[in-house]
Amino acid sequence: MSDDYLHVVDDHVGAAVETTKYNEESLNQGDYLGYLVEEIEWPNPNPQGPLPHKGTKRGPYAHAPEAKSYEWDIEVVPIDSTIPLEIALGTRTESTVDTDGDSADEYQEVVFTEAAKLSTATIRRVQTDLSLAQSYIGTKTGLNISWALNEPLSITFNCVAARMNYDTNPPSPPDLDPPVKAPFMGWMLGSATIDGQEFATIEGGDVSVDHGLESVPGGDGGREGHYVSEETGAELFDASLSMTVTDTYLFEKVATDGALFDVEAPLHRDRTNDPVHDAFILTLGDNKALDAPVSSPDEGRVVDDVELSPKSIQIEIRDPL
Repeated sequence: MSDDYLHVVDDHVGAAVETTKYNEESLNQGDYLGYLVEEIEWPNPNPQGPLPHKGTKRGPYAHAPEAKSYEWDIEVVPIDSTIPLEIALGTRTESTVDTDGDSADEYQEVVFTEAAKLSTATIRRVQTDLSLAQSYIGTKTGLNISWALNEPLSITFNCVAARMNYDTNPPSPPDLDPPVKAPFMGWMLGSATIDGQEFATIEGGDVSVDHGLESVPGGDGGREGHYVSEETGAELFDASLSMTVTDTYLFEKVATDGALFDVEAPLHRDRTNDPVHDAFILTLGDNKALDAPVSSPDEGRVVDDVELSPKSIQIEIRDPL
């Protein structure tokens, strides 16, 4: 008789930034990532290299263990600044903001920017109906950010971990369920500007951050990674944005003359405040257009997909107080 109830998995997933890199960090209540809307394929590799032996059949005679590499993706619908974007960008800065000068802060501002070195995190998955836990230690990630007008924001972590601990008798996990909130939505058009002058509105896009992450064995007698390496490359950031041109003269400078431009894309829940107190704001700085088709104004409202290469990225999350 099969245990069909296991088809509905009682899974608990959370992440905690490691105080000491590559040392497992305990998870606490509230260490959620956001809404996990897609199935996660948790890696547990056991790569083996086949070895022949002369005079025997064609198949492998034996196998040689190879180094392990833990790589997987986690798609998240973020709901607040708990999401640990510093493991994909590097720096997290927190402050509170008083917008109206009444001595009461209206929101907490958390800003993520790129740094020379990434933080590491322990990502832990506990499946209570199987008494199973997996902790992925020393995890760094790439990032893909996707949004569209009137659609929720989606973020995918492209994870690489140094090693994995496997526990078949784990303690009960802390509460890792996120609060019930509406997601950050593409209610507003973003803007593309040259020296502060808008030349296009932005309806959505895809932005990726790729660090060339690779698990590196340490020569300590084990098959798992000693650390996760990062590449410093010119193709760190990549983006494709859906733009509606509002100033053809400035857009031609971008598309033809290679002028640098800036992008700001706000996603939020609450439109009653100005400035918005509850938002996710993506800023791309000093962008170079790589492929920018020029639409004819005679065609009416035309949305163009523009490929670009940003020099910098900043993410700001505002949590109302």
